[in-house]
Amino acid sequence: MFCVLCLLVCVNIFSQTNIDSLKITQLTTDDYETLSNVDINGHKAKVTKNYILIEDGNIWNLKDKIKYLFTPTDVKRTNEIEFLNIDVYSETAVVVYRLKSIFDDNGKNTESNWSESVVCKKNDKWKLSLTHSAPIKEKC
Repeated sequence: MFCVLCLLVCVNIFSQTNIDSLKITQLTTDDYETLSNVDINGHKAKVTKNYILIEDGNIWNLKDKIKYLFTPTDVKRTNEIEFLNIDVYSETAVVVYRLKSIFDDNGKNTESNWSESVVCKKNDKWKLSLTHSAPIKEKC
């Protein structure tokens, strides 16, 4: 009987971790859509009040990020995210992924690639608390 109870608890914990991982990947993907669509309110809904972005060595709070990255543009941006690792610790999660963004400026396409990590916090729902972004440089 004890073994069955232990198994049920383990299955429940594993299942919750999988559900949280799916919510976190969706949150991360959806947040990049807010950037692509210059949706400031959508972005604000996905981050904590004390959100921090470390972008290529610069440390920005939410106000700074909106000022520098959420500017209206005619350039279309599409994003591809390759999730490499997600660790969920109760109410905190750490995610590592690669981001590829393609920018279409009236038919002229450019591509940028980053290695990124985010820390997510769960209160009533998962939100982004910290993003660390570093451009992937050409191999030497």
